[in-house]
Amino acid sequence: ALMHHYLRAAGQKVIEPAEALRRSPARFAQYVPQALAIYENYARSRRDSDSRQWKVLDVEREYEVTLGGRLYTQRVDLTVSEGQSVVFYDHKTTAGKIDKVPAEWKMSGQFSGYQAIGKHLAESLFGLPFSGVGVNLVQTVPPYETRSHRFEVAPAVEAAFVQSAKQTDADIER
Repeated sequence: ALMHHYLRAAGQKVIEPAEALRRSPARFAQYVPQALAIYENYARSRRDSDSRQWKVLDVEREYEVTLGGRLYTQRVDLTVSEGQSVVFYDHKTTAGKIDKVPAEWKMSGQFSGYQAIGKHLAESLFGLPFSGVGVNLVQTVPPYETRSHRFEVAPAVEAAFVQSAKQTDADIER
């Protein structure tokens, strides 16, 4: 549903997000009512938040960049412009609290990859500088709250990620 939500926001002609949920395979039918409630709250919270100022640039795009001589790919849930810069967002679901970003995400390989790709490609692809990563936290239990958080990947972790790509390339060549 979220993919359809953002594709529609980007002006693409796709089915309504709620309809996409209703068309889920039969084995997921029991989850559709809850998924619809979660999606409806998500959509409402997006309308009422700063994200309404986002311009959707890409949805579920696999980016490719060469790091340390080796091709690295990663799929990013949502690429937006926030003001005059590009931000990569991921969506995470949780039954827990959503008031802050868990500290371990600031040291995450996933978000380090987002940051490395963004820094290498945002300007050339979108004509805007890359300004960071974010996460849209979606609560899967009532009251189905949603929050967006921007955060910085720890600089040492980002550097280690790029160094790891270079070391992997060297190890493969041996």
